[in-house]
Parts: sequence; structure tokens; C-alpha cells
Amino acid sequence: MTQKTLAEKICSQSVLSRIESGLEVPNAVVLHQLCERLGISVEKAVSSNVNHISSNKDTLKKMSDYFDNNQYDQLKVFLKQNNCINEFHEDVDLQFYYYCKGSCRYYVDGDYKGALNDLTMALEYTYSPNNHYFTTYEVLILSCLGKVYIDLGAEAEGMNYLHDSLLAINSVSMNEKSYLLTKIFYNIASIHRKKKAYSDARIYLEKGIQFANDLHNSYYLAELFYEKACISYVEGDQKTAYLEMSVAYGIAQGVENKKMVLLTKEKLIKWDFYPVI
Repeated sequence: MTQKTLAEKICSQSVLSRIESGLEVPNAVVLHQLCERLGISVEKAVSSNVNHISSNKDTLKKMSDYFDNNQYDQLKVFLKQNNCINEFHEDVDLQFYYYCKGSCRYYVDGDYKGALNDLTMALEYTYSPNNHYFTTYEVLILSCLGKVYIDLGAEAEGMNYLHDSLLAINSVSMNEKSYLLTKIFYNIASIHRKKKAYSDARIYLEKGIQFANDLHNSYYLAELFYEKACISYVEGDQKTAYLEMSVAYGIAQGVENKKMVLLTKEKLIKWDFYPVI
């Protein structure tokens, strides 16, 4: 995170530079806001050992790299081999650990009940519906809980979580991780597509694409166009389906998303459009 990004709407960049250099002590309000944006507690900022913080940051970065790129197989191995749980003591770190663990249970093991337990535990570390603001990961966990509940047959509860995640987006303090929120639109759109509620699905797909475009990021953009293409094909608009799937294929190639490259290519071949790709 750049100094400019960290300081935005909290303090001036010059003040932040003086704080980092030890030339100025921030007041309580500024310290709280800076810690909130960095995802650490005030206690951690003022009392933790620097070497321990550095080690935690390295572990969290590796976890984040796997998670952000949907590499859940590798993430599962990393969590197991490094016994990460013993490194974390802060609520936000433990929350991310259980979010990663629950995601691995869901995507790798197909263990929906185990995923539900981990995701619920993750949310409870920091989340309260009465909060005036939410973190990116809190909103993502709400959305993932919605998907899991629906997969377990609790559709009403699942949809409540999905809609809560959509409402909470407006209360997120935007930062460099905000692009991850695109996944929320994909989650709810894909559920509507499975229910054959295509009009509703299209609404959320368009919102997701616009959200990604506004952030100039392609995270989950291939998946959104994939869903659009599948709907167009089912509705009999093969020309539009081909164009949308081709866009999804191109984006997946551009970001080296091997899973989506394979899925989109398989669809184009199945639809007899393969000579063009």
C-alpha cells in the first residue's frame, strides 16, 4: 500500500511520513483509522515485536496470494504444512485463516458442513450487523456463507446472507483489496442462473462487470462473462453467447486463469465455435 493510499481521508501524506519516521506521534483517532485500514489492531501496532509482525506478514501474504488467485489446492497444502494457526493472535488474522480454511473445505474437499463451521467462526471474530463499516473480508465471508447455506438446502437463509453482503458493500472502506468484492456479484448471479431466474442473474452480472470496470481490475471478470454467455445460449441467442464466451476466454487467457481457460474453451467447442479460438 502506498503512503498516499494509506493516508487518504485520514491525514496528509507528509504527516504519515513523519509518523513512519518516528518524528510524530499520531493522535488516537488517526492511529485507530490507520490501523483499521491496515487490518491490524491498535494493540498490535503499539506493542507487538517487529520481527513477529514481519513473520506474520510473510505468512499472510503467501496465504493471500493463493487465495486471491483461487489456488485453493496450494492454499490447503500451505495451511497444513506451515501450521499457520499457531502464528496468529489478532482477530483479523485468525478471521482470514478460518476464511481460507473454510474456502479450501468448500472448493477442494466439497465439505459444505465443515466449510460452514469455519466460515461462521471466521465471521464471528470481527463482524457485527450493527457496525457502521465493514471490511472486504467480512463482506466476502457473508457472501460465501450464503452460497454454502444454499448448497446445504437452506435457501432462504442463504439468500439472506447473499443480500446482506450486497448491502454491506456500500459500507466498505475501499482499499487495494476492494477488487475482491466483484466475487459477490458473481456468487449471487450464479445462484439465480441455477434457479433459472435469468433476468435477476443478468442484473447482478451487469453490476459485477461495472464494479470490476470501475476498479480497473479483471478479478472474476471472466467468470461473470461466462455466466452471461451461458444464459444467452440457454435463451437461444447463440451469436451473443459466442461473443460473451469469447470475451471470457480472452480475459481468462490474459490473467492466466487456467481453470477458466479450460471451462470457456470446452463451452466454445461444445457449441461448435472452436475453429475461431
